[in-house]
Amino acid sequence: MKGLPFSHRHMLLGCGALVLFGALFLVCHRVFATRSVSCTFDSSIAPQAQRDVLDSLQRLKSESRITPSTIIQELNQQYKWIDSVAVRRAPCNVAAVSVAVHRPFCVLNANHVLTDVGVVVQKSIYADAALARLHTVYVPDERLDSVLVADVLRRYLKRMPGKVFEQYEIHCLHDLAVMLRDRSCDRFAVMSNPNEVIDNQVLDRCAHIKQQLSERGSLQGKKQWIADVRFSKQIVVSGHIGGVSYGSHAC
Repeated sequence: MKGLPFSHRHMLLGCGALVLFGALFLVCHRVFATRSVSCTFDSSIAPQAQRDVLDSLQRLKSESRITPSTIIQELNQQYKWIDSVAVRRAPCNVAAVSVAVHRPFCVLNANHVLTDVGVVVQKSIYADAALARLHTVYVPDERLDSVLVADVLRRYLKRMPGKVFEQYEIHCLHDLAVMLRDRSCDRFAVMSNPNEVIDNQVLDRCAHIKQQLSERGSLQGKKQWIADVRFSKQIVVSGHIGGVSYGSHAC
């Protein structure tokens, strides 16, 4: 070393330092690298959905991509029903993952759920207990993933008086029509605009109209009676044979 030029000595020292740092990096990587993953779930998430997430985590581990940032990014991209993912380092190099789901807002048709943030997901994502108290709303299948459902319908339902769900079955037909089908009388329904608030005063007037039709015997016939409240300061009542239908439901 003594006889080597100054620049050569520095070069050898630099190479030695690189080798040393590389060796230390490999040792640290082996010591601190994630060796296993544990996962806890929101109680609202169904068992099969939990297994799907665990399979995704196992795949990341097999690909040596089990870092906190990768876990969060992959799960959020793959599962739109996930509200949040948190990852912390637990003892023994375990990545402790916790997964929370978006709150379900209402059931759509037979197989879907609208979440509180306007995302439509499969009903099977949620445990039965999480859906037990939810109301069911019917929409055309082709409109499930639309602004009508995610935004307009969700705002409409949030403003709706609670007794509507008890008295009516709700069918969203299109952007300007939501039919409230009377649960106790399948010959009477209320037609409303999802962009406008329907209040208790309007509902009371519709109940009075239904009572008048019933007293006349009109609700015993073949006609479907509609109280249309989409007009300014008036309710238009019409009766006709047949109805509006879509999917597996008819109004």
